[in-house]
Amino acid sequence: MKKIVYCLFFLLMISVCHASAQSPDTLTLALYPYVPDIERFKSAIREEWDQRHPEIQLEFSDWDCYSGTLPENADVFVYDGVYLNNYIEQGMLLPLAENEIEDVDDFYPFVTDTFAANEVFNAVPEFLCSEFLYTRKDDSELASV
Repeated sequence: MKKIVYCLFFLLMISVCHASAQSPDTLTLALYPYVPDIERFKSAIREEWDQRHPEIQLEFSDWDCYSGTLPENADVFVYDGVYLNNYIEQGMLLPLAENEIEDVDDFYPFVTDTFAANEVFNAVPEFLCSEFLYTRKDDSELASV
């Protein structure tokens, strides 16, 4: 959960950097609603945000990228990666250089290959829906699975 929050937090920080010329006092985040325990998720994001940017109020906006239009007041939005190319074509994403992403080496190579082209990222992955098996490093019985 902590990794997810940090990834999303990074997206929020980038938005503040791009919007800083306007000196916003509120940042609106349109969240992808399909995460376990959305209220806990919001709480974790708000807690981290408030520690780093207490001068900017964080607001959440509900948005379902599968069936709704992005709210006009959204400064940052979270969406399913299947829409990546569509959002790029519509000019809805600000590109990020690799050095703007904290701990980019923590992502699996297939993830960075998907979201980056020519060392420019079009999104920062929040979490993956995929087939992974996480085990304890000393669990030798599952190590070979």
